[in-house]
Amino acid sequence: MSTNIALFEKVYNFLHDSPLEHITAVSIVNQVIKEEPWFPKEDSRQLIYKAIASIKNLYGENSGKYKKLIEIPFKFDDAFEGVCSLRDIDLAKRDEQVSTKEIETNLRKLKLNLDPEASQVISSDSKIIRRLSEEAEDEYNHYMEPVKRMEGTTPLRIKDVCNEFVMSYNNTMYEGVPIELSHGNWDESEEDVVGIASGILDTIGSIWRNPAFGEKFAKSQNEGTYVTDIIVPVVKASLEKLPIKSFAFVSTAERQSIASKDRRGKTGKRPDIMFMVKCGRKIYELMFAECSRLFCDKDKEENDWVKLWREMNDGMYWVHKGCKPEKDEFGIIGIQVAGQKFHLYVLIRGGDGVDKLYRLRSVDIPVQFTDRDTVYNFVEALLLLRKILIVNLSLLLNADRGLHGDKEDSSTVSSPPYDD
Repeated sequence: MSTNIALFEKVYNFLHDSPLEHITAVSIVNQVIKEEPWFPKEDSRQLIYKAIASIKNLYGENSGKYKKLIEIPFKFDDAFEGVCSLRDIDLAKRDEQVSTKEIETNLRKLKLNLDPEASQVISSDSKIIRRLSEEAEDEYNHYMEPVKRMEGTTPLRIKDVCNEFVMSYNNTMYEGVPIELSHGNWDESEEDVVGIASGILDTIGSIWRNPAFGEKFAKSQNEGTYVTDIIVPVVKASLEKLPIKSFAFVSTAERQSIASKDRRGKTGKRPDIMFMVKCGRKIYELMFAECSRLFCDKDKEENDWVKLWREMNDGMYWVHKGCKPEKDEFGIIGIQVAGQKFHLYVLIRGGDGVDKLYRLRSVDIPVQFTDRDTVYNFVEALLLLRKILIVNLSLLLNADRGLHGDKEDSSTVSSPPYDD
């Protein structure tokens, strides 16, 4: 994934920053092959098409750049073949030009890499130093003196603190199915909510102190860094100390969606974040999140919205295929992060079998120091996410696990067809 993202950004930036006369099918393909010489042809095609689709709408249809961009796909095959031919010719020439002297130089470098002593690096694990420790204690201590100064000493109290932690640890999570809750008739205690809010604010404070998202570096951060360093921490902070934690967890590894795989009958989609819960012998996905980088274009935002919609729809179908949570109560949560916007959705199946999609909140993400209202609105949206998720968990875990009634059909809410 990281390779694809890096290549996409390279091509996108080339298309955005280069003058018109430098943009050709050959120059674009060369951006990919120069970075990854053996990148597959079809993957290169899709990556370049996606970059063109993302950037072409920045220009008017009558502009020279727009007209040139839409011609590139028709010239891709010839350009790819030409660039790869030049790559192969260059590699062949390099092989022919390797002299005896170069071979000897490379062997010498290899030997130095394999033998620390030959490269004038003496390892504390080497035979010489081990022999010193046995036969010449003073010389050994002299050799080890710099690292001993670095190590220092750990306070004795730390061992007591660790022992106390292990001995007093109490897993207070529910071991059985919790009581059934309902929306509108249950709230966490104010003390618990304030505690969670404080944890979210601590996380925001850490984000504000992170120079990676300051004004100087923010634009250079990719999607993976944004998700890992900002979105995942605040979502996890909002879901701390769930009363049903022994059944549920947050997945942030872009794992394949079980619901999507079942619905599509082949490889499923891979959301950026999911909230998963084990119910009986099945695992359900109650929350999906799709995220962009810190600066998001319109195409990315629209594509992520379609993907999120489908994931939520698949999640609802999968839940009702395995059990029967109460209609007009249970819902699948969706989060879309588009640049610095945080959109919170919920999909609810009504008593009439019709799925209804609601946008609950659209708030700014306080990536950098900002005003009080922005911070409050973001924290309130995360607390709402937590509250809905807790009730949905209790509804799911108390639902009848058996399959009865008619076989679940797809959602009655229309959505764009799946891409193969």
